[in-house]
Amino acid sequence: DLGLKDKWGGQIVASRELAVDLYLPEIAEFQAAIGARAVDVGFHEVQLDYIRFPDSISPRYVNHRGENTPESRSATVAAVLAAVKGAVNERGGVLAMDCFGYTAWKQNGDQGIGQLLEIVGPYVDVLSPMAYPSTYGAGLQEPCPGGCKPATKYPYKIVYWTVYRALERLAVVNPGAIVRPWVQAYTPLVKNADVAKQILAANEAGALGAMCWNDYGIYPRLYP
Repeated sequence: DLGLKDKWGGQIVASRELAVDLYLPEIAEFQAAIGARAVDVGFHEVQLDYIRFPDSISPRYVNHRGENTPESRSATVAAVLAAVKGAVNERGGVLAMDCFGYTAWKQNGDQGIGQLLEIVGPYVDVLSPMAYPSTYGAGLQEPCPGGCKPATKYPYKIVYWTVYRALERLAVVNPGAIVRPWVQAYTPLVKNADVAKQILAANEAGALGAMCWNDYGIYPRLYP
């Protein structure tokens, strides 16, 4: 009943998982209850991973219960964040949110998924851009040799500019928010030096640390 439906009433599946309709208030209530419970049992930080509208389905086939614009999508995501943040903060915890790396650049809008930082930014304690160089196929528009292409050859610059731009925009709407990015520790950037460059870039751009991601749970020994 809470699933996102297509124009013909069928259930939408995105990335092999059922997509929920974020416009329904029950979704925010459910996430807030999970966040509250997590803090109650001892977790200090709750991170909402991939809180977003689906991007694998053409918008013209989706039967949204509300408007489907960058502003309305982001406002809907913000409403979920606000509900969870209230429940988590009330118990002494902090709320973190993942976003795509390119979301840090204003010209990219909400990425079609409701991640416009000016709208969702006020409702997070921690923002964690997924600054994986492998996902920056279009390179960067920052000062970078050849636009930082291929991006995997520029792990430091990719992470640095992602954190820098995210902090720059959050400073306007939520100056107290922390940026702590996810960095790439999976193929091809699995070597100690590649991961260390990304962590250094995050810290030098103003992040409060970084988190490494490897889909197999195998991480390089960064520090002996």
